[in-house]
Amino acid sequence: MILTAANADEPDPKELLEIGKKAIPFRDAWERCAAAVVKREMQSDLAPAFIAERALNACKREEMVLKLALTRSIGAKQSNTVIDQLREFYRYDLISVINQLRQR
Repeated sequence: MILTAANADEPDPKELLEIGKKAIPFRDAWERCAAAVVKREMQSDLAPAFIAERALNACKREEMVLKLALTRSIGAKQSNTVIDQLREFYRYDLISVINQLRQR
């Protein structure tokens, strides 16, 4: 296999798996924090999107801890990308969960 400049800096799949495993506790802490905020807000009349955004904003410390852990492993630029994607995924997921729970 020939390494080019484009793929020489990319972690191999085994390394990515190990990075992901190390990040699990930090990711879980972020998710627990957001879930706790959503739980407190569920009975309000606030829009699900507003509650989800409020939850993510309330959990900035947990988000930053995860980002720091990722930055150490994959660098600042890639960790920013991962966090941005996770934040968007969590936002949509929280909205979906809120909607489902409110329908019960």
